[in-house]
Amino acid sequence: MVLVLPEADQPNTPRGDCTAPLLIDSLSGKVRVLGAAEVQARLRTMQLAGATRSACPRR
Repeated sequence: MVLVLPEADQPNTPRGDCTAPLLIDSLSGKVRVLGAAEVQARLRTMQLAGATRSACPRR
């Protein structure tokens, strides 16, 4: 699961294509957008595997 976490100094990260929570199937390579309820359910059982700083591309 790829999830955007807002920076402490930017709590209102705008939602858009590059901040949508994604589930990536490592076997098939398929990606799908997760809804808010599914994100909350998965956060209860998943562990953090990695993190990186980045920014959404400007349009």
